[in-house]
Amino acid sequence: MESTHPVRPDLPSEGCARWGEFAGHQQFHEPVRFALDHALAEHLQNIVHYSHATQVVLRFEVEPGCVRVTVTDDGTGFDPTQAPQVDTSTPIEARPIGGLGIHMMRRLTDELVYTRLPGMNRLEMVKKFGP
Repeated sequence: MESTHPVRPDLPSEGCARWGEFAGHQQFHEPVRFALDHALAEHLQNIVHYSHATQVVLRFEVEPGCVRVTVTDDGTGFDPTQAPQVDTSTPIEARPIGGLGIHMMRRLTDELVYTRLPGMNRLEMVKKFGP
């Protein structure tokens, strides 16, 4: 399933609604649905706030043993896989601002793959599931 969306404040809820429709048709177990819903919402929120993108393409694919969510946007290049790890042992009030959303995306997915294309960002989020 693929859909194209303008970048506006409701993009995270719109994108997650599309994911919910797809996941419902595929009858994924709740942990898979939950993980990708939250990782997708975080990534789309970052696009809205920081990327200067105007358009996003969402693609949802089932592959043997996993589901792949691909987000392509026309914004400023940023590779979340290269963002520094967050030190979660430090009390939250002592941590610098930023990075928790990407930390969450890393924890909720089994694989994050970033590719910079000419004028485009592509992030693939992979979640494995059992038989």
